[in-house]
Amino acid sequence: MPGLPVISVDVFFKGGGALVPSNQTGIAGLTAQLLTRGTTTRSSVDIANGIEGIGGAIGGFATADILAVGAFSLI
Repeated sequence: MPGLPVISVDVFFKGGGALVPSNQTGIAGLTAQLLTRGTTTRSSVDIANGIEGIGGAIGGFATADILAVGAFSLI
């Protein structure tokens, strides 16, 4: 976004599918996707509206050896 002040944070954890027991395949990806699904005090819509309301985004993903979380926002 040329000309706009932006903050971006990406955090990578050693983890992912390679470190998960074979009977729990997919748990790393599920964990990453649950970041925006809501909590006991905030629904997924509340989270989306709050982040989008400040011009931001949040997400996560998992690979064979990484679990990543990222977010950016206008400041």
